[in-house]
Amino acid sequence: MLNNIYILRKVVDAMQQFVGCKIVDCYSDKLGILHLEIYDGDDIYTLNVSLITDFEAIFVTKPKNKPKKNIYRQFSSIFGEIIQKIEIIPFNRIIKMELINKKFFIHIFGKSQNNAILTDKSEFIKEALKNRKELINNKYIILQPKVTKISEFPNNIKLQKAISGSEFLFGRYLTNEMLFRLKLDGNAILSEFSLRDLKEIETQAELFANEIEASNYFYHSKNNDNAKVLSPIILNQFPVIIDKSNDLFALIRKVFSERISRYRFDKLLKTLKNIDEKFIQKYDSKIKRYSEIPRLLQLIEQYQNYTNLLYSIQDLRQKGLDKLELVDYEGNNTIIPLDAKLSIIQNIEKYFLKIKKIKRDISITEQNHNTIIDDYNEHYLRFQKLLSIDNYLDLKTHYRNHFSIYKKNMQNIPKEISEKFRKFEISPNATLYVGKDSKNNDELTFGFGKPNDYWFHLRGGSGSHCILKYNGEGKPPKDVLEKSASIAAYYSSQRNGGFVPVIYTQRKYVRKPKGANPGSVVVAKEEVIMVEPKSYDEVK
Repeated sequence: MLNNIYILRKVVDAMQQFVGCKIVDCYSDKLGILHLEIYDGDDIYTLNVSLITDFEAIFVTKPKNKPKKNIYRQFSSIFGEIIQKIEIIPFNRIIKMELINKKFFIHIFGKSQNNAILTDKSEFIKEALKNRKELINNKYIILQPKVTKISEFPNNIKLQKAISGSEFLFGRYLTNEMLFRLKLDGNAILSEFSLRDLKEIETQAELFANEIEASNYFYHSKNNDNAKVLSPIILNQFPVIIDKSNDLFALIRKVFSERISRYRFDKLLKTLKNIDEKFIQKYDSKIKRYSEIPRLLQLIEQYQNYTNLLYSIQDLRQKGLDKLELVDYEGNNTIIPLDAKLSIIQNIEKYFLKIKKIKRDISITEQNHNTIIDDYNEHYLRFQKLLSIDNYLDLKTHYRNHFSIYKKNMQNIPKEISEKFRKFEISPNATLYVGKDSKNNDELTFGFGKPNDYWFHLRGGSGSHCILKYNGEGKPPKDVLEKSASIAAYYSSQRNGGFVPVIYTQRKYVRKPKGANPGSVVVAKEEVIMVEPKSYDEVK
């Protein structure tokens, strides 16, 4: 949502209302959103900063009663600080808030690079929302990107890429809008343009940038493919305007709420559809059995004919035959399949058992047919109702109305990896997965874990299995291993201990003895690390 630098600049303009105000609280909630409560001398406002990947947002609300659970105090050393200045770092998606004694930086880079960082006046890092151990006490360094004019890009670069990556920082959507207005082909190579042409394009780009900067309205729009974008100007390639406002914070808040609701809607809808589709398949199968009754009756008749013919054999105790060809009472040759391990009389008994089972199945199918049809219609109507729902509130109501059916079947729905196991992002290239119980530990270690993944567990005690996925070069860094071990200790019987031993090794050295209880393993090679048990919020 804030991936466009021009929107981010407008956000910083709107934040100027807080210059001279006092920060009175800062906490994060269960969603991971950072909330700064700011007092302006008359009222308290909440600056909400979402650093959730794909849901980046900044907006202001009046504070409600804070939840009593699932909140985490953050950056407590800034309580009471006065905001002196708010600005955006040039050519970067970094917002800097200068306080009396500190500096506060908000990174809106996207994905794992989103962060909030607090430094002292000399810009040494004192606190960070993410990657604390790697950052704290280091000098805060901003890598300034190389600023390039359109005409300075290599001749083999496409025009669209040159404009998008130039000093104007338009990004994809604004670049496409400029190309559309100027009737230029973005796929054209720069070598197709003269230097004079490129200088004219730069002039037009500057005029376009000035138009964007001068805009006081903001638009939430979508295109024919239902892709949505937040923009400071009307975009021809996004012709349907969903909403517009001159209050940027209000619009961002509305769009953010809608996107979170849509995410929850899509996730819950997928789960409920999966359950209903399984019900439909189940009853389809039962109804199909009823349509097969005529075939089953023919099969009974065939098996009865087999038994009558087999009784005509003189030696019923003979074995070793896999079939017999006999002439029935109408003079027709009949081939009767046999089990060579059984005698003739035993094969007759086997056919009698088959006849008995088929008759029982037909009886049950006939008795239950009307009930099955009623149940099928009930599930089908519920499924059709589900498919007609297009908003989260109605979907939640539908879920509550059929809670008993959905809830008991949710355990049978295949879960995403992030739902099966606890998941913690240790660093940009290291993710730790933690088991939830004994059976889940086995699934994590032997189903999800790969041979070269790293495996962690409390030494000499019970606890969760932990798998570290590391996509960097060589062995994970020491701090990544320590963080992972601390979390492994936290999810063990020694959570409240001091320093405790945690073993780690590669997954290929962990095996499960035959007949062992769920969660029990044997480790061939191991290393031991002494750590304090810490939750993810304490180590990140």
